[in-house]
Amino acid sequence: MEVDTKQIQRIEAQRDNLALEAHKYLGKQKSGVACDTDVANVFITKLKNGLKAFKADEMSFTRPINEQLKRIRARYRVISEPIEKLVDDLISLVHESRRIKQAAIDEENRKAEAEEERRRKIQAAHEAKGHKVAEDITPVPKAAPLSVTDSTRVRMVWDFAIENEIKIPAEYKTVDLVKVRRGMLAKAQKAKETGADIERIPGVRFFQKEQIY
Repeated sequence: MEVDTKQIQRIEAQRDNLALEAHKYLGKQKSGVACDTDVANVFITKLKNGLKAFKADEMSFTRPINEQLKRIRARYRVISEPIEKLVDDLISLVHESRRIKQAAIDEENRKAEAEEERRRKIQAAHEAKGHKVAEDITPVPKAAPLSVTDSTRVRMVWDFAIENEIKIPAEYKTVDLVKVRRGMLAKAQKAKETGADIERIPGVRFFQKEQIY
């Protein structure tokens, strides 16, 4: 979708007219002297209305594009999801296979260590009776380490799991500012309706400030 050059030029002309009036007014104001706030508020309202008009004009271009992008992404999501599911299932199968193989190796090694321990105890018993024994017992063969012989590319990466949120240092926690603001506004509305003091959120200071609208 191409942008209408004439429409952009029209919007730019409106912007320039708004800016020119505001610049002229600001140029007449003297430093350290109070201005006529009513006149200043009129300019503020005009400029804000102009910004709203610019945004609405921008949306007339971007809304159809965004809607089309949503449809395209949704279509390709439907196409991709079965393949992504197969990839996840196959990766899980590979991990499970290696887990089973490793468990078998661990069990074989456990049995080998147990056999070595049994032989050591027998040797120690013979030594205690004064029997002549070999200096060293014959080691029991251990299972070979698991080796990756398939074509799967594997690498070790770091990951984490939260075990105790209370113990996490503050530097690793992020305050949900949107949630705090919503909570503050809800509590302020409740205080306004009941006439009671505003309820606080622990660790947060509520305060009021002037805002021009």
